[in-house]
Amino acid sequence: MSIVELFRAGISMSRIWPRENILKNTFKEGFIIDTIEKAPKVLPPLLCLSLVWAYYGTGYLPEQMQFLPWVTVVIIAMHCVFLPVSLYILLGIKATSKLTGKLLSWYKTICMELHTEAELQPTGISLAKVLRKASADRTLFKKITDIM
Repeated sequence: MSIVELFRAGISMSRIWPRENILKNTFKEGFIIDTIEKAPKVLPPLLCLSLVWAYYGTGYLPEQMQFLPWVTVVIIAMHCVFLPVSLYILLGIKATSKLTGKLLSWYKTICMELHTEAELQPTGISLAKVLRKASADRTLFKKITDIM
């Protein structure tokens, strides 16, 4: 798969994945989605702080090292751009990978509880869709998470 396809799959996975606290404890997807959502709130103030530090904080450094704070500004600016993109790509990798082992058996159990037909080769996005459907019914979702 190309990077663009993985990026798009990551965006769709972030829209489908249910926002349940118990799932955040078990799966990395919830943590990744939370990080993507908090990045626009945290990274710009951090960039502004580093700009102020680079502008006013170079007085204590020797003349040969006056460039170091500006290197930090460039690194933080690159993080502001590339961190959300790389996290979407990571979600895309998780969304397109096939389920194996315990996740596969758990996926089939959820499908059986929901009375839906399980896919033959389920992926991470299939699990997200099934979990989203199961999270609509609170009693069923509690029963499914107790199996986890």
